[in-house]
Amino acid sequence: MIAGPLVSIVVPAYNAENTIEATVRSVIAQTYERWELLICDDSSTDRTNAIVSDLCRQNSKIKLFRNEVNRGPALSRNTCLDNASGKLVAFLDADDHWHPDKLLLQISHMVTTGDRFTHCNYDIIFNSGGEKKLHRRK
Repeated sequence: MIAGPLVSIVVPAYNAENTIEATVRSVIAQTYERWELLICDDSSTDRTNAIVSDLCRQNSKIKLFRNEVNRGPALSRNTCLDNASGKLVAFLDADDHWHPDKLLLQISHMVTTGDRFTHCNYDIIFNSGGEKKLHRRK
C-alpha cells in the first residue's frame, strides 16, 4: 500500500436506484483506502437518495448532497467539487463500477511519475436479453 494523497471521488446521480449501490460498493472495495466519495443526487424521483443515505450511515467516507431541482450532471459534479477535500479528483458515473485496484494503480503511477492527470482503459458491458457482451476500450 502506498501512502498517497486523499482522492475525492465525484459521482452525479439521477434516478440511479438500479445501479448506485454497485457503484458505491466498487469504491468501498478499492485497495487504495485514502478516498472520500461525494455523491450528488440530482433531485431523483426514485429511491436513489434513500439508498445512498443508507450507505452513508454505513460508511463515514461517503457524503451525500442533493439538488432541490434537477440541474444536470455537470452542475451536480460541481456541487461535489465544491465540497471536496482531496488533493486529487476522480470522476465516476452512477452506473459504472471500478476494478478493485483502479485507484491503487493510478495513484501509484502518479506518485512515481509526477503525472498530474491520468486516464485508463475501460470495458463496456452490454446487457441485452440477459446476455452480457464485453467490448474493451483502450
